[in-house]
Amino acid sequence: MPTRRTFLLQTLPAASLAMVLARVVRAEDPLLAESDPDAIKLSYVADASKVDKARHPSYAAGQRCDTCELYNPPANSATGACSLIKGKQVAGAGWCDQYVP
Repeated sequence: MPTRRTFLLQTLPAASLAMVLARVVRAEDPLLAESDPDAIKLSYVADASKVDKARHPSYAAGQRCDTCELYNPPANSATGACSLIKGKQVAGAGWCDQYVP
């Protein structure tokens, strides 16, 4: 009968590998298109400098995905994951109406 120590020593490498593979797969998620239904719901634009301020009065200068609390980029990347969008990356220079300072 295996001991707890043996069990941990045998499963730890597999668990570590699974976590690394999950990060690699997540990094390869496609970029969210502005025409995507999720992007439309959130009024997402890939370039915050092109936000229509008349249609989106909540927008303020300097608001970008890469300064939002919901944005989680990998190191040295212009795109990253957003807590609101699953399975797709958003542009760091983008913006949506759910911006959280």
